[in-house]
Amino acid sequence: MRVVTNEQKLKRNRLLAQVLFFVSLGILLAGLILNTVIALSPLFWVVPCLVLPLGLLATVFSVRLTNQYIRLPHPEDAIAAGLKGINKRSVLYNYLPAANHILVTPTGIYALHTLYQSRHFVVDGEMWIDSKARGPLAPIFQFLKQENIGKPFNEAQEAADKAQDVIDKALPDVELDVQPVVVMIGARTTLDLEKPKFPVVYAEARKKPSLRALMRDEKRREKTVNLSDEQLEAIHEALVATTNGATLIDTALTDEEEG
Repeated sequence: MRVVTNEQKLKRNRLLAQVLFFVSLGILLAGLILNTVIALSPLFWVVPCLVLPLGLLATVFSVRLTNQYIRLPHPEDAIAAGLKGINKRSVLYNYLPAANHILVTPTGIYALHTLYQSRHFVVDGEMWIDSKARGPLAPIFQFLKQENIGKPFNEAQEAADKAQDVIDKALPDVELDVQPVVVMIGARTTLDLEKPKFPVVYAEARKKPSLRALMRDEKRREKTVNLSDEQLEAIHEALVATTNGATLIDTALTDEEEG
């Protein structure tokens, strides 16, 4: 399997997360100093009303980027490790404009939406039940830590739709649907699944259901499409073209890494 990563986007967002962290601290410190200086001024109440929202906004964006691009395990690494042993003609694309993670195999294309949260989830059809989203203060704490899961199926579908547009242009004569998949990368995540709308899997191959097992099950199913090397290359060129010349790292996993 090959792994193609938009290194430019990855480095930019990691740097931005670190910069925003220090910016948020600087804003809050500046607000504290200003309040001390103008303690007896009529502007005393104006500064907190301006500084605190700015500081909170910078903090929230910093935490969000940190969770997505810096927090371990890194999604691209967790997915690649979980896919060891699949078809060697497959390619995992990371951080492209269409979706953060797209897996292209000879028999299917998948938009992978990752969740890092390490806790218990019950997924029943379209509904997600979060074990920590209970109590009056839970939404506030999850917002501050940016640990709310949002709407995983909707986000996975949006990523699949964007990838679908690129695939349809690359292979206009081939009927090929991009499959949304939700991948849990948290080390302590546990799942109870009751006929989920889309596949929900663990990145770690030792857990069930796993991403690698899903790929092997898909391979065993009767497929109407078996993409040739030329078609896979056309998809590759179309996906790469969406990055507008960004720096991409194209790595082929070794036989040992493939397992």
